[in-house]
Amino acid sequence: MPQDKIGVVVLTNLERTPLPSIITYHICDRLLGLDEVPWNERIKSKLEEAKQAAEQGKQNTKPQPKTGTQPSHPLEDYTGDFEHPGYGIVSIALKDQQLTATHNSIVYELKHYHYDKLFSI
Repeated sequence: MPQDKIGVVVLTNLERTPLPSIITYHICDRLLGLDEVPWNERIKSKLEEAKQAAEQGKQNTKPQPKTGTQPSHPLEDYTGDFEHPGYGIVSIALKDQQLTATHNSIVYELKHYHYDKLFSI
């Protein structure tokens, strides 16, 4: 706010948080002598609206699986170790007709989606 000869810098070591904005707005309001605004509630409300819109967007764009389809290969054919230069090794295993993927010691259950778009983690 150069016209008021005011500059505000808020530094945090947190990511993806509205805290720096909330603090900045509170400081600016006080320095300018403005009435107090419930920035916490206002920003929380806006974030909730954005979260709901994002969730709605996911629902609207996510293709629905076709029911009654099967993979074109036996599940055993999908097992093995698969290596990528950026991601490392992912191991796919089959136990009791259930496929799992293991990456960096984390095990993910794999499920058939439809056709040969086989699995959704």
